[in-house]
Amino acid sequence: MRNVASRRLHQFRRVLLLVVGTVALAIPTADVAFSQSGTGSPVGTPAFTAIDLNPTGFVESWASGISGGEQVGDGSGSATGGQTHALLWRGSAESVVDLHPSGLAGSRAMGVSGGEQVGYSDPTTWCRHALLWRGSAESVVDLHPSGFDCSQAYGGSGGQQVGWVDPPGPSGSHAMVWRGSAASLVDLPPSGSDGYHAVGISESEQVGDRGHALLWHGSAASIVDLNPSGFEESHASGTSDGEQAGYGSGPATGGQTHALLWRGSAATVVDLHPSGFALSEAHGISGGRQVGWGHRCGHGEHSSRAAVAGQRGQCGGPACVSPPRLCGIHRFRH
Repeated sequence: MRNVASRRLHQFRRVLLLVVGTVALAIPTADVAFSQSGTGSPVGTPAFTAIDLNPTGFVESWASGISGGEQVGDGSGSATGGQTHALLWRGSAESVVDLHPSGLAGSRAMGVSGGEQVGYSDPTTWCRHALLWRGSAESVVDLHPSGFDCSQAYGGSGGQQVGWVDPPGPSGSHAMVWRGSAASLVDLPPSGSDGYHAVGISESEQVGDRGHALLWHGSAASIVDLNPSGFEESHASGTSDGEQAGYGSGPATGGQTHALLWRGSAATVVDLHPSGFALSEAHGISGGRQVGWGHRCGHGEHSSRAAVAGQRGQCGGPACVSPPRLCGIHRFRH
């Protein structure tokens, strides 16, 4: 996943679960991404409660997905012997479940849905394997198909999992969808092509990219190029209820990266980029809302990153603007 490099910007991180409520939180001037679903909160006093999910014995932890009261990610510390372990929470640090399978050098959980968790391993050999869990380390299923060097799973929905595999030799990656086993995989790229990634899924839709944001409906033949006119590149990160979220750049954006929303075709694109930000990306979508982050520059050497929560694909006006050097909650709305 292309944004993975940004996940370790600070040496130590702690997972925060954000629950809508009435607690005002001072937001630090650091690279922290938050989102919320409440309304009417002034900038800098978002209405949520932050729950620290970092377990005892861990010096750092990271959350990558949430669904139905479960959260997934990874962490490391004395409890893991310094190795990175895939983790599952159910709303508190004490509820943590270590999903790490024995015999592997490391593991990460990237997505969760319907009691299933997906991610990948860092095995003792040189390449990763896509993994599926059902709530425990013992339940792990190795999704890695025979004949491929590496594989990674990033999302799951309705008993299906998406990610990509790397074939041997110089060929590029193949976007894949699984249905619970290594043997069930379906190759999503058109025949004879490679370099595809799938990172999001919702029921029968899968999204990813190959320089252009792409949408599938379970087969290679169903591929839809979402790259809009005026964009040189685009990426789709999430899908829900017939809508897709991601980001892109090109002449239409002045070369800057803008958060984008689609509804099944390139022609339906909505530019979600908030006024006052240098760049923005949308990474998740559910119930007509989109979440991601924006980067606001122009404050000397101290630019700031702020989370952006979108609603109904709209943007504009002062509600989108962050104060100087403040990371906070911002909603796409007029």
